[in-house]
Amino acid sequence: MAMAEICDATSETLDAWTRQYILALTGMALLALVAGHVVHVAHLSFLPQALVSISFGALLGTILYVSTWGGESLAMDSNLESLVFGGILKYFCLPVIIFESGWSLRLRDFISQFGYILLVAVLGTAVSILVVAQLIMATSDYHIIQDPKTAYAIACLISSTDPVATLSTFGSLNVDPLLFIMVFGESQINDAVAITIFQSLNSLNSSAKMVFDRQMVFEVPALLFGSAGLGFCLAVVFILIFEFLA
Repeated sequence: MAMAEICDATSETLDAWTRQYILALTGMALLALVAGHVVHVAHLSFLPQALVSISFGALLGTILYVSTWGGESLAMDSNLESLVFGGILKYFCLPVIIFESGWSLRLRDFISQFGYILLVAVLGTAVSILVVAQLIMATSDYHIIQDPKTAYAIACLISSTDPVATLSTFGSLNVDPLLFIMVFGESQINDAVAITIFQSLNSLNSSAKMVFDRQMVFEVPALLFGSAGLGFCLAVVFILIFEFLA
């Protein structure tokens, strides 16, 4: 489906496309939840629930790409893909993940290990970005990435790993709570670190061969801690509002 088709479509056609996509998304989400529950009840430890969800997501993507729902088969407009899936990720998926993580967080354990979590998340992610970027540059003869700035941008995207399978295994094995909270806390913060570095890297008005700039020394901490501070202040305001309204 291309952007031109959406602009030229009638309201009835748009309504039909919306119904089809909502049906496909909700149906596949329900199937993934049921399959994950079956895996958990059957004690299939060799099959992570995250893998089941990813498999259903890949199946849904394949069906939408091959089918003629909303447009031509085996075709997808890149602008539409960025608009729709980017919006779903930022305004639906990420808030659900963030609030669910905060709700299930063991606060005392998190605060007791906050220094170590912050050290591993910030320093560890920075080291991971550096290593991945250098490996990309070292193998530049075998792919199309030739300039350091692109290599560091890609490294930012793939360095903030989420240990979903590790946390699932930790939960089933009942490992030490402090070890669990360190891995869990690091996985929640490393995304913010990578996104901050990626945003600062791409906002520079430098050439492709110039990766770092003195501007980043001030911009990265300002974005990282400024966003955290803003989120903390808003959380305090919301809590006070709920407290007075209760």
